[in-house]
Amino acid sequence: MNILEKTFCRTYQFGFKAAMPLLPYHKTKVYHSINDITEILNKENKNCVLIVSDQGIRQSGIIDILTKILKNSNIKYAVYDQTRANPTIYNIEDGLKMYKQNKCD
Repeated sequence: MNILEKTFCRTYQFGFKAAMPLLPYHKTKVYHSINDITEILNKENKNCVLIVSDQGIRQSGIIDILTKILKNSNIKYAVYDQTRANPTIYNIEDGLKMYKQNKCD
């Protein structure tokens, strides 16, 4: 790596490091039961959700458990199951398209 590339990379990294405290982050909450999802969605006034997964998770049946809970609570949902490891911009655009088509929250 030549000196200009190295200087650019270090400047870029420093800029992000300096901006980190200013970026908005959400505090993560841990829930211990999938049954809590309907309570959370109702509390947040969410009417339609996009479930993002991959084919392996979809085939395992985990998504079926979640969709049954959502269906019983009259919460609409859409499932995007084409995600791959290290998703490409095309995966993201496909998921966004599905999100918009289904008017997800």
